Amino acid sequence: MKLTLYMAITANGYIATQNHGTDWVCDTDWAQLERYVENSDAIVMGRKTMEVSGDDFPYGNNKLNVVLTTNKSLHVDSPTKFITDLAPNELLEELEKRGLNSVLLIGGGIINASFLKAGVIDEVILSVHPLILGRGINLFKPVDADLALELISIDKYDEDLIHLKYKVKKNVEI
Repeated sequence: MKLTLYMAITANGYIATQNHGTDWVCDTDWAQLERYVENSDAIVMGRKTMEVSGDDFPYGNNKLNVVLTTNKSLHVDSPTKFITDLAPNELLEELEKRGLNSVLLIGGGIINASFLKAGVIDEVILSVHPLILGRGINLFKPVDADLALELISIDKYDEDLIHLKYKVKKNVEI
């Protein structure tokens, strides 16, 4: 099972405005995200990310969209939606049982932190926008966990968008 974290991010590390706004994400980034969605078996996000996604949710054509939430009244299991409160390791075990091999994690900061702490992220793709927000939501909610990365590639796209692609170095002390 390979888990890739893909995040649109500002130059100073925010993934959304304080009120979860992502209107600043450019069309080029949306096109890149769609490409990664289509090449993944499942897409994982938190409830707030699902809510701000609006008509874009569920993502992909016949892709399993997993939403993590403690709100049990939202829980569902259908061919395209799996809304649950499973912990990251439990979720990945469940997805593997379903025959899925590649998972795309798309946020937000709380969910990203839970996967970071579980140590299950294999790859990180940061889609860096030429923008600085004074305040916002961080890539990871503060958590007692670290991640060592090895740069795989840097790509420049239209709209001054930069993709930083990293492999996670497993079992490396920081």
